[in-house]
Amino acid sequence: MIELAEIHRDFLVGDQIVHALDDVDLTIESGEYVSIMGPSGSGKSTLIRCINRLEEHQRGQIIVNGTELTNDIKNIEKVRTEVGMVFQHFNLFPHLSIIDNLTLGPIWVRKTPKKEAEEMAMMYLEKVHIAEQAKKFPGQLSGGQQQRVAIARSLCMKPKVMLFDEPTSALDVSVQAQILNLLRQLQHELGLSYLFITHNIGVVSYVSHDLAVMYLGRIVEQGSVDAVMHDPRHPYTQALLSAVPVPDPDSGREVIRLEGDMPSPSAPPQGCHFHPRCPQAMDVCRQRYPDESLLPDGRRIRCHLVTGGS
Repeated sequence: MIELAEIHRDFLVGDQIVHALDDVDLTIESGEYVSIMGPSGSGKSTLIRCINRLEEHQRGQIIVNGTELTNDIKNIEKVRTEVGMVFQHFNLFPHLSIIDNLTLGPIWVRKTPKKEAEEMAMMYLEKVHIAEQAKKFPGQLSGGQQQRVAIARSLCMKPKVMLFDEPTSALDVSVQAQILNLLRQLQHELGLSYLFITHNIGVVSYVSHDLAVMYLGRIVEQGSVDAVMHDPRHPYTQALLSAVPVPDPDSGREVIRLEGDMPSPSAPPQGCHFHPRCPQAMDVCRQRYPDESLLPDGRRIRCHLVTGGS
């Protein structure tokens, strides 16, 4: 459903070039639920903004449902109807009623007649269990209700793929669970593919099929959630998962504490970008970035430790 190959995106900030994405590869199959994790500034949000054409990638290929994304306006409009986007802070129009928020896209992009668009909007509001709020305005709704509206708004465009940029991070924990259950239900019911950005490892283990871990503009480990969560191979993934609280004071698990901060994306270190903080760094890690390795369990990883420094 989505195929990314060597995606590269730089930004000019002042007189510095920031390398937001550096040769990112990722594939999402039809009906698959893929999550991306990584520290702030690792390029997660930029990646999904490139997929939805809110940003332009400068190199590489993005293919959605067989269509390669270009900057041609007709191509962008086609992709916008197939790729839905749900933002962290809802991004609803405050001056429009809930139903008008939902019908705006179908009427202006798909040229759907108003009556048909309103009927479809009510159908999706019912699917997210908030149809009784159709005549209200966003400011009259709670955060959880607004996120349900944002999900319904994306569904009104009848997408095949949904992109989520930390959609539950601004919500109460109990509301987060409701939204996650709703997303799983909608995915099974409508046959959607999901790409989900989150900092919450509990969310990943609960809902995802695959997990990709990003660090400084690159995916360093990707595989099934079970494989990555139970046997992390990249040192950054190991440190990330070791920090997850375990409700057992006698578990004996050691937290891996990384020294320093993530380097600036405007001046990434030579070699493996993680080596200045890696407790297992070798000389080769300081000299060149590791090629991607394919493990027997299907996992993809970029780390010299896996290949023995070769």
